[in-house]
Amino acid sequence: MEKITVAAFMSSVSQEITANRVSSRLNGFL
Repeated sequence: MEKITVAAFMSSVSQEITANRVSSRLNGFL
């Protein structure tokens, strides 16, 4: 159970980082 929780947490964190990078790029273009 712990491994699944950690994996889900890491995946969510990676998604947030990707979203932050995309938003920062869009802000840079604007």
